Amino acid sequence: MREKYLGGTFVLSSYRKPRKEDWIRTLVYIAAYLMAIGFSSFYLFLSYWYLWAALVIGGLMILVYWHAKATAHHCTRCDNEFQISILANFFSPHGVDREGGWAYLKCPNCSNRSRMKILINTTDKKPSVRFHKRCKLLLADSTEGDKQMSDVEGKPDTLRVRIRTERGFDKEYDLLEDKILARFQKKREDVKSVTWSDNIGGSLYTELGVASPYHPLIGSGSASIEFRDGTYTRICDVFYQDFNQKRTHYDGLPHWNHERRFEMPSRVEWDKNPGETHGIDKSLWIEVYVSNTCGNQFKKRAYWQELDIQ
Repeated sequence: MREKYLGGTFVLSSYRKPRKEDWIRTLVYIAAYLMAIGFSSFYLFLSYWYLWAALVIGGLMILVYWHAKATAHHCTRCDNEFQISILANFFSPHGVDREGGWAYLKCPNCSNRSRMKILINTTDKKPSVRFHKRCKLLLADSTEGDKQMSDVEGKPDTLRVRIRTERGFDKEYDLLEDKILARFQKKREDVKSVTWSDNIGGSLYTELGVASPYHPLIGSGSASIEFRDGTYTRICDVFYQDFNQKRTHYDGLPHWNHERRFEMPSRVEWDKNPGETHGIDKSLWIEVYVSNTCGNQFKKRAYWQELDIQ
């Protein structure tokens, strides 16, 4: 499962790449339909052709309905993921190539007309949170399929965050590195467990005193940390658009902004310039990957939203 941007916030994407069992299920459904049509033709085609025709059309509609609900599509141009109507699914050309199934469609985001890769919709399946007794980190699992978590006993834990855009920006850092934990007078070896969440506490606009229309929050994540001495804290990575209305920084250009929020036992502190990822050139989209030593991954994508600001 993956992350996508929707309605001003990040939500967990329910789309994933097809697996072997998905192909098998599809072939079984198609084979069952063809067998039903074939056997019924011996008894209905000549004497009750209208019943046979109704069976053919009805079965086909059920297949198309199932396929429309069970699948989504990925635009290779803008990386948008979307579902289509039953009629669009019925009339659009479909095919299979070396990279998997495709459907020739128009992307609703960038208007590109091309072969859209077919994904599997897992809306009805709850995202799992996985824990391995020999892995110290706990994260929401967004990997494709079940995979064995690596044995990390005795190894230093990491919480890698990678930020990239379609314009070539690509930076990575470790949220558990000592210089970040130094704010709590802690080191990496003091960490007992970490839970990753795709939300934060507090208020960006109240605590920083920035105007929300010009700094729309696009989604964030937070690492809730338990230390070995029994204390807890939370580190929040906050991402938002900065329209730079007053043209006071970043050469007066709009950009993505990244800041970090630290929840202390009795106060909240902000790091308004966490390094190279603080100001990022405006781009069509920005992605944030989070991964831990065990191989769990969490992915977010947000598209730049133009606002009509007078």
